[in-house]
Amino acid sequence: MAIDQLEGKNILLRNVIRELVSRILEVDKTYLPFAILQLEKDVTSIFEFQSGKVVKLFGIIDRVDEKDGSLRIVDYKTGKVEKRKPTAIEDYFNNTDYKEQFQAMYYAYLTNISIPGRQISVGLMALKTMKEGIWMLNNGEPFSAEQFTQFESHLKELITRIFDSKIPFTQTDDESGCKYCAYKEMCHRGE
Repeated sequence: MAIDQLEGKNILLRNVIRELVSRILEVDKTYLPFAILQLEKDVTSIFEFQSGKVVKLFGIIDRVDEKDGSLRIVDYKTGKVEKRKPTAIEDYFNNTDYKEQFQAMYYAYLTNISIPGRQISVGLMALKTMKEGIWMLNNGEPFSAEQFTQFESHLKELITRIFDSKIPFTQTDDESGCKYCAYKEMCHRGE
């Protein structure tokens, strides 16, 4: 279908996409010069969480760019992003209020494995509040080797608990998170 043949909903979608691209370019202008290295990149890594026990880690990283030899991951969010700052790496694992930050840190961890030896910082860009720009985690500083080591240690603990047959899966006590859960029909929550 040619662009001049768009109708109804497709015209609205085209206009929304144009507006989003325009806003992203405005934000990007403030960071020039930089190079975009990856967009919507599938990243996987084999992860040993116990001796002889491995899982495959996977993520789709929205964007990785490079400036002055440092990498920046940008994770686009369609919903609202609460700009919460954890006090320690373990907060990512112990408090669901940091779920967006956990995901972004997880992407930084995967990037650190796939592109080692580089400084990596991470930012979240909420599409609803793009004019505010990219909100950077870790006070805008690259994550340190120690922070990645701490993250890995907590990730090993989490995956070990998930695979521990002595620890049963249970439903969350906080049903507010069930409202938009993809599995709510399966467990009869959030109805």
